Amino acid sequence: MDIDADVRPLVNALNTLPGISTYSSCGGHANPTPSQTAEGHFYVCFNLEEGPMGRPLAKAWDSLALIIRAATATRTSVTAYHDGGINFEIDGETWAIGPITYMILGLDECDIDLSDEAVE
Repeated sequence: MDIDADVRPLVNALNTLPGISTYSSCGGHANPTPSQTAEGHFYVCFNLEEGPMGRPLAKAWDSLALIIRAATATRTSVTAYHDGGINFEIDGETWAIGPITYMILGLDECDIDLSDEAVE
């Protein structure tokens, strides 16, 4: 699978972090298709490695914390969302069981620095 040049360094950096694996990204396009984002925007989707009972491993939580600290230093956001799974209701409230997916969304340059020096 080809990775857009604008997000390739970020995708590569994320995939070196313990417990993180990317699965979708876009560096922005002048005439985007429905699965692409507009020029001047980017996104990278990733998952946390899970252990027993589907719970993320400690190393994945540590990496997510690093990603969030790095993103706050730039014009980006990190969003979590429920990706399918099972919904059930308890006392009138709906709950979801299933994978949680994360997405980094940004404007302009994709220059998130994930080095330890940049986020400490």
